[in-house]
Amino acid sequence: MAAIGSTAEELRTVLNSHEVPEEVMQALGHPPYKITTLRQFANFFGNRNEVKVLFLDQTKWKDDGMVKANLTMAYREADMIIERSLRRAGEGLPDENMEDPLRAEVGNSLMNTWRKTYHIQLPTAWQTSAPLLGRFHREFQKQVHVLFHIKKIRTLEATMSLVPEAKRARLSHDIELRIPQAEGGSDWEITSALGYNFALKVYMYSLSLAGAYIVNEDDEPVLFAPLDPLVQHLAVAETYTLKHTSGIHKFNDAAVLHKLRTVDEAIRSEWARLTREQGFSLGKACKATKAFAASLWLMEPMRAPTPIYDNTKGAGKKGGGKGGQQDSQMVLWQPPALQDKGGGKGSKGDAKGGKHNTQPRWKLVGVDPSTKVPLCKGFNSAAGCSTMQCRKVHRCDIQLPNGNACASWTHNRAQHTGPKVEA
Repeated sequence: MAAIGSTAEELRTVLNSHEVPEEVMQALGHPPYKITTLRQFANFFGNRNEVKVLFLDQTKWKDDGMVKANLTMAYREADMIIERSLRRAGEGLPDENMEDPLRAEVGNSLMNTWRKTYHIQLPTAWQTSAPLLGRFHREFQKQVHVLFHIKKIRTLEATMSLVPEAKRARLSHDIELRIPQAEGGSDWEITSALGYNFALKVYMYSLSLAGAYIVNEDDEPVLFAPLDPLVQHLAVAETYTLKHTSGIHKFNDAAVLHKLRTVDEAIRSEWARLTREQGFSLGKACKATKAFAASLWLMEPMRAPTPIYDNTKGAGKKGGGKGGQQDSQMVLWQPPALQDKGGGKGSKGDAKGGKHNTQPRWKLVGVDPSTKVPLCKGFNSAAGCSTMQCRKVHRCDIQLPNGNACASWTHNRAQHTGPKVEA
């Protein structure tokens, strides 16, 4: 995990906040100084007078009062930041809490870079709260980015009007300690695919803001989290939702929400893994997983069983009654293809419905015939596979009359309509 002050971006942020010219920044990074991080900058000079003696007097800016004043102020701030970090380390505390709001100069630098790059104003409704923005930025900086569950997102617009409650503890009769409590959970309860997509939009734009700083990757300066691939991911998720909540491919909204969340989290888990383990920028991770993501978006939601009423129970009178009437208190869940209407006459209050079919048991195949990898039982169930990055094959496991598995990618066991072998 990177210590505070150990990245080039932190130094650039401080220098930019004090309007130190780009040319001066480059001179600091070149020999003989080779100062590229905030920690090096703070420790190279013993005091603010040495900024002039050890650096400015050796350069063309020795008589430039503005550069001297701005660079000296930048040094004083850098020294204060590193001193505070060392003091916290001596007390056994982390450099800073992951969800602390960003320092003003860091937050302003990110927003200025974002605006200069995209030339639009980012709405507060599409930004996350200050603590979460701080967390996302520090995860990028420290290379510890992990999967974030969308239900935990909070918007800046919603939290601006909230005053966190304080926990009180009385230390003595005249001293009371007030500890502000962390913000609550999600701003809204995500119960629909539409709600999930809006929360995902907030998260994608927040990632682009948290990663709005330059890194050198493959010998080129690039933004750590460019907006384009993040918006592309959002667009595909919205298209997937629209396709499966309307028209001929319509599914139950709960099924769409479940599959949308599963696919989205599988893709973002891979992004996080590549940024942690391979040191990729988020933009490069998005590009590297493009084919993987496209294959997941081909998976349809699982069609939930359709409710039907138990119509085998009749309402009879002494010696006679008609069967086949619905009992609205008894609901059976079976695939639509297995519905069977009851009918007939009963006697002495007992009505006999028509013979009610039960679902036959079909012979199944356990492994994929081509790869010999086990076929996923979760994929072939009504609920669908919920295993993140499942390593089993998502193909239909129904056995055909020729002894082979159906092995279709486009449907599962519950949706299989072709020939099959009864067990």
